[in-house]
Amino acid sequence: MRKLVVGVIGLFSLSSVTMALAKDEPLDLGTIDVVSTTPLSGSEIDTGKIPTTVQHVDSDQLQKAESLSLSEYMDRYMGGVSTNEAQNNPLQPDIFYRGFVASPLLGMPQGLSTYVNGVRFNEPFGDTVNWDLLPTNAIDNMTLYSGSNPVYGLNSLGGAISAKTKTGFSAPLHQIEVYGGSWDRHSEELTSGWNNGTWGYFLDLHHFEDGGWRNYSPTKAEQAFGTLSWRGDKGSLDLSLAANDNNMTGNGAAPVQLLQQNRKAVFTHPDSTTTKMFFSELQGSYDITDKIEVSGNAYFRQNRMKSFNGDSSDYDNCAAPDQSEDIATAEQTLAEAEAAAAQATDNVAAAEAAVAAATDALAASIAADNLAAAQAEQTATAENLAGVTADNLTTMNELNRLATARQKLLCDLHDVAVIDTHGNEVEATDAVEGAINNYSQTNMRSRGGTIQTVFANDLFKHENNLTTGVSYDYSEVNFSSDTELASLTDSRGTTRSNIFVDESRVRLHTNTSTVGVYLTDSFSITDALTATVAGRYNYIHVNMMDEYINDPTKTLNGSHTFERLNPSAGLTYQVLSNLNLYGNYSESTRAPSPVELSCADPEAPCKLPNSFVADPDLKQVVAKTWETGVRGDLDALLGKGGLKWNLGFFHTINNNDIIFRRDAASSLISQGYFDNVGKTRRYGIEAGTHIDTPQLFSSIDDWHFAANYTYLNARFLTPFDSLNPLNPDEVAVVHAGSKIPGIPEHMFKAAIGVDLWEKVSLGINGQYSGDRYLRGDEANRNVKSSGYWLFNATADYKVTKNFTVFGKLDNIFDKNYNSFGVYGNATEVLGSSYNDGRFFSPGMPRAGWIGVRLSM
Repeated sequence: MRKLVVGVIGLFSLSSVTMALAKDEPLDLGTIDVVSTTPLSGSEIDTGKIPTTVQHVDSDQLQKAESLSLSEYMDRYMGGVSTNEAQNNPLQPDIFYRGFVASPLLGMPQGLSTYVNGVRFNEPFGDTVNWDLLPTNAIDNMTLYSGSNPVYGLNSLGGAISAKTKTGFSAPLHQIEVYGGSWDRHSEELTSGWNNGTWGYFLDLHHFEDGGWRNYSPTKAEQAFGTLSWRGDKGSLDLSLAANDNNMTGNGAAPVQLLQQNRKAVFTHPDSTTTKMFFSELQGSYDITDKIEVSGNAYFRQNRMKSFNGDSSDYDNCAAPDQSEDIATAEQTLAEAEAAAAQATDNVAAAEAAVAAATDALAASIAADNLAAAQAEQTATAENLAGVTADNLTTMNELNRLATARQKLLCDLHDVAVIDTHGNEVEATDAVEGAINNYSQTNMRSRGGTIQTVFANDLFKHENNLTTGVSYDYSEVNFSSDTELASLTDSRGTTRSNIFVDESRVRLHTNTSTVGVYLTDSFSITDALTATVAGRYNYIHVNMMDEYINDPTKTLNGSHTFERLNPSAGLTYQVLSNLNLYGNYSESTRAPSPVELSCADPEAPCKLPNSFVADPDLKQVVAKTWETGVRGDLDALLGKGGLKWNLGFFHTINNNDIIFRRDAASSLISQGYFDNVGKTRRYGIEAGTHIDTPQLFSSIDDWHFAANYTYLNARFLTPFDSLNPLNPDEVAVVHAGSKIPGIPEHMFKAAIGVDLWEKVSLGINGQYSGDRYLRGDEANRNVKSSGYWLFNATADYKVTKNFTVFGKLDNIFDKNYNSFGVYGNATEVLGSSYNDGRFFSPGMPRAGWIGVRLSM
């Protein structure tokens, strides 16, 4: 049956195979009412017929918000979105939507899929999302889809992010933008777009540098993007090329007691990541008829990532060996020899007494013989005692030598001697104690494509929109990681020793093949009632090859296959012209990533993210989402302008959810393994409104107001054992109903802006992010991180039509806040007084930037 479904769905697309890619239509996503229903363009339908929540942003909104990145805009303005600044780098945030994450960090349970021009941008190793790869000014629009949308493929557990880039047809403009300000941050960007109706180009070149507001935290980014476009009467082609060379430093969380002394302080450093991406894509579309369009894309993507992390070390001098058994044996042997010698002496004395007491010749002869024998035994036992004493002395000297020698070696927390990559034991010296350097390099190459057909023909005289497609992605990854022994400098930086730990060395090659066949259909039962059904069949095969020569058992070798057909179905009903009801059920999956498969054995836990040791099977995560709500407008009531509003409820249960489970047996909060922990649940309420009121007080002022609130309840439903991060020797039970760490329960965002004389724009936005448990406290045993309010302001002034001055002020009231918390041990580095155990990533203090924009 499954094969039949795959064949029938694929037939719709393959029957009209023409290699072309999506048309480029300049869209104003702030006001339009249609969006695409698939990652590829061409399947646009009225948003009122989509039975889920959809949020949009276009390039004008991004520019007006003066957002550093797409992730920053999502955090400040989009409902249900929150941020963990685990790295404390402006280009490396963890973005959460409805409690599901898209993060650049390996090992995070990635639950959001991301696409750029229909190409999946989750990295093939770990499904991570790097927000630094594309310049923000190259983005034409972005749509955030809610729910477990199966059409968007793997990792679409909580939602999907689909971005479209600019072309010379959507952005025929030449622009130079320069700004600078706090923390020595400065940015220079050139964009140029042009078309003659048939041919067009778009180019974006961006240079960004930031000294970092925390110590030792500079960032430099070089980004380039370009598109060559052709437009015909029935078809279109776009060839896009992108590249970047970014070096980002984010020194992450620091002990709370250290931050109380200095918010800019870092615990250890450096912690740097470099990304070097090359991306190429050919996409296009062709109208077979007025009602049938074929579109597709083909791409090649390469990303070379390196990371260097200086950290404190758990290695120390080996303890003296337990020699009690050898010592007891030697002492027993000596005691026995001494007793035998004493007995022999007593025997000689008795024999001598017998000789003296003899009364006749026969008795004297016998006594004399006995005396001679006793004296011979005395001599033998004396010689044996002397030998045993000498042997004992030699044994004790050797035991002392071994104990002294072992105490000069370096051992791990389990008192196992460290072996370097040359097979030698490591001597404990100042050069290798106190710190480690973690290196990793990930070279990823991906290629593939999608073919899609859109049928807009009426069905039984009812409006119908059917989209079918098939995609293929193939990726190869070479991952290597090493741990180098080091020492700490006075500033808690790390030195180099060129001695690498054998146990931590990883050389892993993976290749992954993914096939997806999808269908989505919107059928208008009546003019007011629309039914939408969708489904996607995913087939994923992962091969893993251990390439470390010192691992003859090849413990990382493995071959894993995952497949599933995920459905969705929903209804929308236009009750009134300004009132819409919707409801939807959907399913989506996340296959275990090679990172998780490489660290999934509870008998051989690893330290995240470097030391991978085993790969038993993990089950894929299946998310099932119910969503319902109501939305509409009050434009008539407002009289002029517009007022949009929405209110919805969502409920998602993850089956076989995968998390990094702390290893209670090791007493190390950074050591564990990936595991299916049963069910988790995320449910909540979303409410929002957007108001545009022109000429509110006079003929010169146009006002804009937006607000949204999210209640999010994220909990574990299946109990499991973990450990208490403040007392790692204590097993902590994660009960059914325990809250998932790192996710705020309440989020509120509001923004108000005014345009004056169509020249001056002023805006202020505020956001509240509620308290949350720190990462590592799955059992909810300890206090939460406090919630916080943040306020930011923007302004721009159009001096002339082609010249604009703009400014931005973040954290207006200089609020001290922490967006991320985790647990660690600072006492070994900072001393016994730094014993709180909590580490936080502090939020950026008040900062401002000002710039100019020239356009023509």
